[in-house]
Amino acid sequence: MKQTNPTDIIQFIHQMRSGLVVGLITKEEVIEWAESIVTTDKTPDIFFIDLVLLSSKSNNEIINYLGEYLNFDGESFSGRPLFHMLNKRMESKDILLSKVINTLYRIANETKVSDYESYFIYTIENDHSLAIDNITGELTEIDQRLRYFLRTYKDYTFENFNNWSSLDKVIDHTYRLEKETSEINNESIVENIQRKWWQFWK
Repeated sequence: MKQTNPTDIIQFIHQMRSGLVVGLITKEEVIEWAESIVTTDKTPDIFFIDLVLLSSKSNNEIINYLGEYLNFDGESFSGRPLFHMLNKRMESKDILLSKVINTLYRIANETKVSDYESYFIYTIENDHSLAIDNITGELTEIDQRLRYFLRTYKDYTFENFNNWSSLDKVIDHTYRLEKETSEINNESIVENIQRKWWQFWK
């Protein structure tokens, strides 16, 4: 059977580590993923074997192991697949609004996000604080904006890993166009992206 080379799936490993850091992936899911490779590869890479052997260790020890392998002097990777995971949590009603916003903030600090995504995250966090303090805004409106934003990343699944770069090109191109043409609200930007995605995959 074909050997899985960790260097060939380095972006995937980054997502595993970052997902574990921000609480969107569990230690058990990381170990299960490594075990599936160890049991199916004829000569599994030592990286996966050692990862499986860490099954009794803490989250932090596994995060450190992945971090040492990744060597953060290199390129950082997109947080969009983590937005997809957060969207699934929010759609399943398995997470509080305040937790969604906190996780978004952590994703922005842990991964690479675009200028627009960064702006949205910091703006929504501020708007949420103002609504909580009864200064201005409604929590229901913030909830709707968050859901709209996160649904944009619904196709960034691990199963769809090979299409991430194509999805990035579409969304980045759309953000650039919107920035060049007009100052519009967040919902309109996301609506335009979703429309272009539908055309792209048609």
